[in-house]
Amino acid sequence: MAAALLATLGAPHALWAAPPATPATLEPVREPVLASEPVVMREPGEPMVLPDAADERDPFDIELQLGYRFSFEGGLLTRGEQAAAAYERFSSLLTPEVRVGMYRDLVGFLRLPVLLAETNDIGKRAGGAESLSFEGETLAALPFASPARSGLKSFATGITYGLMNQARDPSLPSWNLGLEAEFSVGDPIQACVKRPVEGELSCADPGDVNRNGARDEGEPALEPGLVSGLTRESLTLRLESKLSRRIRFVEPFGGVSAAVELPFADSPLLREGAFTLPPVHARAELGVGFLPWENRERHSRVWLDLRLRATFVSRGPDISPAFDLAGASSALALRRLVTVGSEQAALNGVMIADAHARIGGLTSFIWRASQIIRFGAEVELEHATPHSVASELSCEQSPGSCDYLHYREAVHRDDVELGVSSSVSFGLGASGAVMF
Repeated sequence: MAAALLATLGAPHALWAAPPATPATLEPVREPVLASEPVVMREPGEPMVLPDAADERDPFDIELQLGYRFSFEGGLLTRGEQAAAAYERFSSLLTPEVRVGMYRDLVGFLRLPVLLAETNDIGKRAGGAESLSFEGETLAALPFASPARSGLKSFATGITYGLMNQARDPSLPSWNLGLEAEFSVGDPIQACVKRPVEGELSCADPGDVNRNGARDEGEPALEPGLVSGLTRESLTLRLESKLSRRIRFVEPFGGVSAAVELPFADSPLLREGAFTLPPVHARAELGVGFLPWENRERHSRVWLDLRLRATFVSRGPDISPAFDLAGASSALALRRLVTVGSEQAALNGVMIADAHARIGGLTSFIWRASQIIRFGAEVELEHATPHSVASELSCEQSPGSCDYLHYREAVHRDDVELGVSSSVSFGLGASGAVMF
């Protein structure tokens, strides 16, 4: 009995002396990932989105896009310091494009811009002269109209790589780097007039002084059957970098790009006797995007952005608004041949344009209707600073320069030098895409 009592009294002591039990480590509760859950809405804003290959549950991505853009450019054509005429350029461009996710954050693309129509017109200003003239000779009667141009302009291909992706690592911004090569295709652009003078061709060889299509004494070999064409016959290389950081429903972004053009052997941009690099385009862009509505379950969202752009265009031979007027003029002041070495050189309409800037803004709207459908629209407005489109050393500055290349006193001399001022361009675009 005593032993039983001692055992009873010792039990609490034994329980008290026993070491406390260690609680089990608590594991966080994770909801299982379903195959039906959306993945695309983890991506940043639209300018930074890339079709991703090798992603989780999505080993292959391809986008088929069709875009349309209507553009207008208008301004004043100047002679020296005086406004001489008004010019207008209208164009419609259809651009099919395919983008393929080649590897994670690595995208290849192919783009085929097709020019549906482009018209260039130069008209007289209210109360202005009926023509452009030089020392009593009419260079061009006003209004002056170029023939409508259309066709496949080029094909562009390249890659874009996402160096950083905020969706993969929230501590980092999104950063894309792209390289593009654009190859001109089709007939080289030729200076032409829509309504030629009787007995002259609409599109004549630059060496055909009287524009009658027949080789006369003193003229070089002529190329028959010329058409207006539309391509610059060149290879353009573009390098672009974009950076963004999404903060809930707002995403600031920016980018820089540069484009260098390398003419082919038959390009109108090449000038006899020397090579001059066409204008280099360097662009900077700053913008902010808004995502006012998202539906992750339906893979749907709305994107709206505002951007500011500034482009520097360097000095070089270019296709200016006065290209057709200068190259298709009947005036001997422009059509006379000059000697370059042992060969004769003619004015084909390409002239040296001075360096200038283009400043403007753009706004775009994109609606992802579902996981595979996307629609977009954009509006752009841009202003070009005044600049000469017929820049060249004068005879006084460089004795003998009148006998070289494409210098013509009628459009290059300081008091009659052709230029562009009050230039404004407007663009309106729409696009649709199917994404697999």
